[in-house]
Amino acid sequence: TTACGSADGWCFIDSVSGNDTTGDGSLATPWATIAKVWNTVSADSNILYMRAGTYPVNGMTQTQPGDCDEQVAWSESSRPVTWLGYPGESVTVNFNYDSGVSTSAPCMEMTGDNIYLDNFAITDVRAMAFQVIRTNQFGMVAWRLAASDLQLGRNGGNSAFIMFVQNYGAPSWGDTVSHSSFTGVGADACALKLYSVENGIFEHTAYGTSTDAEGIIAVKAEIAEFAIRANTFDGALTAIGGNMNGAPTGGATLSTNGEVYHNLVLDSGTSVEEGAITLGANKVNTIGRFYIYRNTFAGILWIENMVTADGTYDFTSNVLLNAVAASGSCPTGRQRRAGPRPGRCAPR
Repeated sequence: TTACGSADGWCFIDSVSGNDTTGDGSLATPWATIAKVWNTVSADSNILYMRAGTYPVNGMTQTQPGDCDEQVAWSESSRPVTWLGYPGESVTVNFNYDSGVSTSAPCMEMTGDNIYLDNFAITDVRAMAFQVIRTNQFGMVAWRLAASDLQLGRNGGNSAFIMFVQNYGAPSWGDTVSHSSFTGVGADACALKLYSVENGIFEHTAYGTSTDAEGIIAVKAEIAEFAIRANTFDGALTAIGGNMNGAPTGGATLSTNGEVYHNLVLDSGTSVEEGAITLGANKVNTIGRFYIYRNTFAGILWIENMVTADGTYDFTSNVLLNAVAASGSCPTGRQRRAGPRPGRCAPR
């Protein structure tokens, strides 16, 4: 009952019966568009509730240049960063990119402790949908999202359905992506790009096709004590890992103590820096320990640029199905490959 636009308020939008002119953003008289919330609300409302329908991401002012051309700020201090699709209804957030017409498209820059995205579809994304920024804060939750059609990646840039922004020395805790689906990831892009996440959990999600070796879950820098578990990957050239360039300065690790377990990877790539798991590609600093166990991988494992300060990489009780040998090299005793003969590394 707390009014939209007031502290702790709830904002309702309904693309079918709402009205941006006569409504007030309440359950009884909802607005019709996301833009109305952005242009009207200034107090720290908590919840954006979306009824069934399609909601274009347009009509909002670009607040600063960003990786997605039209970066729109959604700060918890001024607008609701909890976006919910109404239970039992079909909600789509459309990012309005038409590859034959558009030259740019927006993304949402979400900042705050209580970022929560639940129960809606995401479609027609140019380079990024949600850019998540936290500074020594609890993380965000993405739950029951159905994301498709990330149409334009950027080689050397940041392209992902959800981008967890680097913030060295001030990471977030507990970022979670669960019970969702991500498919149609274009070249030079990934589904999730992870920086500066501690104790993150990425689980029970279906990842579809991608056309780039970046890693459909791209494990970048300053990722610690995380779990990637019980996911299905089907058609990603690189499922987990990918290009690990971008290490922090001052001796911090790219990532450490990550657990990768109970995942199923189908139809991954077999070329350079591709495969079910790729670690060490283009790294510029130390990589910490990885525990990789009880996965089924139809593809190769690609490990490169490993030195004695890295790891260890523990491959335990995995099923590895491929037509070529695992790739990479490692110092004696520092790595174990999946298969019946632990303690050995396959030559490149």
